[in-house]
Amino acid sequence: MGKYINPSNESKEQFLNRLGTEIPVSILNQRGFQNIIIDGNLAVCLVDNGMFTAAGIMDSQKEMDDWIVNLKD
Repeated sequence: MGKYINPSNESKEQFLNRLGTEIPVSILNQRGFQNIIIDGNLAVCLVDNGMFTAAGIMDSQKEMDDWIVNLKD
């Protein structure tokens, strides 16, 4: 993962709550990467690392597979 969302005037969670749409893992697994990227939207995975959160932009099927392997709905 090489690109991240780091808003300067709000938290990553606030940014994603305001502009994002949550996609359940089951939908990601069912549809695949190409079928969730519509109208210029980006797939972003918010990960809690304990000390901080990371909002990584998924830019391929491999990236999506790597990030959702241990996630549950």
